[in-house]
Amino acid sequence: MKTIIAILSLCFLISCPAFAQEMKEEMPFYKFVVKDINGKDFAFEQLKGKKILIVNVASKCGLTPQYEELQALYKKYSGNGKEWKEKDFVIIGFPANDFGKQEPGTNDEIKTFCTTNYGVTFPMMSKITVKGDEIHPVYQWLTQKELNGVKDAPVEWNFQKFLIDEQGNFVDMIPPKEQPDSEKIIQWLEEKPLFNGKDLSGWSVMCQSQDSEKEFWTVEDGAILCDSIGKKDHTYVWLMTDREFQDFELRLKFQAYSDSPGNSGLQFRSRYDKTDNGGWLNGPQVDIHPPQAMSWRTGLLYDETRGENRWIFPSLKNSNMPDSFKPEKSVMKYAGDGDGWNDLTLICKGMQIKTIVNGIIRTDWDATGVLDSELHKKHNVGQKGHIALQLHHGDELRIKFKDIRIREIKE
Repeated sequence: MKTIIAILSLCFLISCPAFAQEMKEEMPFYKFVVKDINGKDFAFEQLKGKKILIVNVASKCGLTPQYEELQALYKKYSGNGKEWKEKDFVIIGFPANDFGKQEPGTNDEIKTFCTTNYGVTFPMMSKITVKGDEIHPVYQWLTQKELNGVKDAPVEWNFQKFLIDEQGNFVDMIPPKEQPDSEKIIQWLEEKPLFNGKDLSGWSVMCQSQDSEKEFWTVEDGAILCDSIGKKDHTYVWLMTDREFQDFELRLKFQAYSDSPGNSGLQFRSRYDKTDNGGWLNGPQVDIHPPQAMSWRTGLLYDETRGENRWIFPSLKNSNMPDSFKPEKSVMKYAGDGDGWNDLTLICKGMQIKTIVNGIIRTDWDATGVLDSELHKKHNVGQKGHIALQLHHGDELRIKFKDIRIREIKE
């Protein structure tokens, strides 16, 4: 009787949302321990700080030649370390016999096959099941949004690829037929995080002296938070990267709040001048405007360079933005709307500037004659400089930024 009561109690707890959430939080990506191809424990904790590609492999599949491309990708992007533990990027192969029974061999046979035929040196695990009732816990996490927090991504066939970032977060799923050296995977590998999700290392607050003791930029729940609600007594306050960038593709997520009346922006190729009226960040900016009435401005370009201080895309004489420029379609998500995060991409290549907001192109502009003008050269901005997040003068603003990643373009 006691046994039955215990079992019923456990079933009740597991069905309880709070308990299920607690279980979820207790099993992040790095908590998994699996068996490698030799039957030894392989702890995912060893993978911290590395980009990871996880793939289910098979020896008798039409996609089996992807082994060669996977090995080439691993060799090119994993760094100079001799052992995988010393590398920046790791591929983890999981043999599985779930599709067309195309991986019938033993672990020893699989190991011999992939090393003899394809020279595989990336870590291979013992054979598992990646779907159905006996799906391995790692693949439960990879394929279920309620566990990985991003998306449902059931395995469709052999050689489906999953991308995991340096903090153990699910990034994306790559379909089986998409090659390991696809543009999407290469861009992901070449991206570097500008924000580590923990603190503001690599960033500096730039402001006038009267605001130097005020704290507007902090880190909360893995995101950069700017919060000046109820604190209007401030000038411009920027959070600026310590590094400079020239040509690049930058991607980030931002979360806006419908009750936040303030304005923000993403400055780029900019430079701080301490001698200018107590301090000023010269350079162009991607507007981020949460207030709903004109949220459609987000993604357009304003120039904060002294002597310009106007919209440059579209080209206007001052800071006024007429409603006539409102596009047919724009999307602004707010906290509480689904996942509540907006995607912003900024691409700078020479004088070509492009912005994309939630999948919609907002700017695709040749800045020749503007960002390379004598005025911009005087301030040493427009073609190379720092990246910064902005708090506008006197604004009450609450906004979050996360997943800030940059890929430098060196063509």
